[in-house]
Amino acid sequence: MNRTIILDSSAILHNWHVLAGSGKVVIPHCALLDIEKFQNEPGDVGDNARGAAHYLSGAMSRDRDTRLFFWPGNGCPSHNERILQTAVEVQGDKRFFNDEIVILTKLVSLRALAGANGVLSEDYDDVGLVEEISGWREMPVSVEEMEEILSDKDAETFRLEGREGLAVNEYVVCTVEGERCRGMIYRHLGNGVFRKLDLKPHLCGIVPRNEEQVMLANSLYDPGIHLVSAIGRAGSGKTLIALAAALQQVVVKHFYKKIIITRPIMPVGRDLGYLPGDVNEKMSEWIRPFMNNLEFIRDLNDGNGKRKLANSKIASLMNLSECKDTLEVLPITYIRGSSINNSFIIVDEAQNATPSEMKTIITRAGEGSKIVIAGDIDQIDNRFLSHECNGLTMVVKKFWNQPLYSHVTLTQVERSPLADLAANLL
Repeated sequence: MNRTIILDSSAILHNWHVLAGSGKVVIPHCALLDIEKFQNEPGDVGDNARGAAHYLSGAMSRDRDTRLFFWPGNGCPSHNERILQTAVEVQGDKRFFNDEIVILTKLVSLRALAGANGVLSEDYDDVGLVEEISGWREMPVSVEEMEEILSDKDAETFRLEGREGLAVNEYVVCTVEGERCRGMIYRHLGNGVFRKLDLKPHLCGIVPRNEEQVMLANSLYDPGIHLVSAIGRAGSGKTLIALAAALQQVVVKHFYKKIIITRPIMPVGRDLGYLPGDVNEKMSEWIRPFMNNLEFIRDLNDGNGKRKLANSKIASLMNLSECKDTLEVLPITYIRGSSINNSFIIVDEAQNATPSEMKTIITRAGEGSKIVIAGDIDQIDNRFLSHECNGLTMVVKKFWNQPLYSHVTLTQVERSPLADLAANLL
């Protein structure tokens, strides 16, 4: 059966390339008006509006384009009703006889309205839920296998037969007869080969408090893993562990040249408007969680202790204007077109990045760079994104089981008993 897509403006403004898909495409009059209205918007929305206008201008200049159909307005009072009425009219048009008519939209309300009226609808660019990908699982082992694993303490890797179904770089926690084996946490390298983990990694004085944080630290330290994602609730330690690992590898070990921090500019609640100052002064408010974690690490390292970062070195990073050679805050807007080499890149609040922004960030990573993407998909502030469609979710779904990639979901809140209680109750 042929397929005819009715495009809502939300899908076009999310990614204008939807216009270039296969099959017949119907563009309602209200969607055209939205494309015109949003062309001066900043960010991805404006880019997609301008891209759509340019594409449609070229399509109209061609002699015959039998794919695209521009549908006149129908006088319905609301946007959703206009799109729905367009679908009804298209179903009755002989040019689309026997076609499957589908509304493509990012609006949950429109999809609900379409379903209530017997009209098919879909979310565009939906990569699906990521709950089934936690990055780790419990792995049953026999007593004999446990003894064999523990027998050679010097071996960094070992092999177990019959472990098909595990992804590359997926972590496992061994269990014997249903009980967890303390300290038996490993990473699957592929083909039944597992690597033992350092259960007490050097993190500038930060000590992982649970197995999930140990797994994340392992991914952050492995030079063979170039892209790491971490999903976790507020207080799970994802940002603190990432920053501590970055400091250890940049300031202490010099494995990378500098730390680069970026995040989508998406306010929670009412926006305070434009912030004064230069880029660093503006961004300092947006990356305050990083600065708080930096202060925490500084206080923890007050004095010169064994394997700890000197307090003076961390203190020097507190002034963003004076530490560009070591720590740089880079707005996503400035990343496009650049190549970032030999850097430890941390992308925080990644759930508020669009798939397009996330692609821009990852493709900027040059030789010798590592990217860490962290966020909480239960705290999405971008009205154009959802659990199933955002930059963080896209990374997990698209990169899972790739040798250069690792993912860990952190479920335990370690910030404080109050933070843990709030995460569970609210």
